[in-house]
Amino acid sequence: MLTEPLGDTRGCGRRKKGGVYLETPLGPVGRPPEDFLLCPPNLLTFDAPVQGQLLITTPSGTVHFLDVVGSRKFYPNVADFIEEVRRMGVSRRAGPNTPLDLITPESRLLTAHAHAWLYNIDQYGIPYWTCPRDVPGHGFTDPQGPVPMCGGVWWWDVEQGEPVPIPADVADHYDPVASRLVRRIMPSFTYIAHERPDGITPDYGMAVFAAWPIARIAVIRGEHGEHENAVEKLTALQDRLQVPWEVVDQ
Repeated sequence: MLTEPLGDTRGCGRRKKGGVYLETPLGPVGRPPEDFLLCPPNLLTFDAPVQGQLLITTPSGTVHFLDVVGSRKFYPNVADFIEEVRRMGVSRRAGPNTPLDLITPESRLLTAHAHAWLYNIDQYGIPYWTCPRDVPGHGFTDPQGPVPMCGGVWWWDVEQGEPVPIPADVADHYDPVASRLVRRIMPSFTYIAHERPDGITPDYGMAVFAAWPIARIAVIRGEHGEHENAVEKLTALQDRLQVPWEVVDQ
């Protein structure tokens, strides 16, 4: 029930000419996005940056880059971003002060979202979802017991979707709650998920939901030389860069 991309416009728009982007590109033998999800996600205990990346250094000296996915306008649902990655790969614009020379093969792009944690997940009813990381105790759990926070709920809490009509005589065989099926339309693709149950007010928390490897730095070419400053900067850093970089058209 997935669709192929219809273009190269992402939830946050098209990439900017001259912009520098941290990428996890798609590949013919690549891994699915579920392999990089954190389940349960990691709640943030500090204020995250609105734009750009915040550096997090581990005790071993590895530098990771925390990036908040915009939930108010571009990606109101965590699943929006994950499904985009499934079809288009990861691409996040680097801030002007992001130290690109600190990226190593061990570095990760940590994506956070304001809706990644649900404090009241137990109010969503029997958890029909499956855990994207197959964590024991997640997914089909005892409805009488505690319901652990699980990333599977991201596809059962989708806003701004269009209802998907299912004939009554096949609904029960097709989906346990077919009345909640929605088609979420993104700029370049659509996907099928579920909206939250009626009468539920979600209680969200900002959390890191994925850790993506940074495989490439991309500079977007501009017809009028908008990319030249970035190329000059990366060329000066060439001896210290540990990941490849490339100028691309889009």
